[in-house]
Amino acid sequence: MAVSITKTDVSALESEAVSNEIIEGVVKESATLSLFTKLPNMTAGTLRMPVLESLPEAYWVNEKKDNGRKKTTSMAWANKYIVAEELAVILTI
Repeated sequence: MAVSITKTDVSALESEAVSNEIIEGVVKESATLSLFTKLPNMTAGTLRMPVLESLPEAYWVNEKKDNGRKKTTSMAWANKYIVAEELAVILTI
């Protein structure tokens, strides 16, 4: 006779702290996941995020050559779209 165990039956045995440690350990030890940046929680399937398209440049101030004047620079912004997709993996413990 087979015994059926449901997720509800097991949830009483599962500690939240252990689950968090496992997930944090996977992120910390993974070469790929450790390079990712956590984005804000998305309320929709698509998120528009303005990002720098070109970086500003800084210059040295030269009192003798430029009479101490500071130069101006420019930078550009671009809209990048993040689309939420499912990501899954089976991790055996």
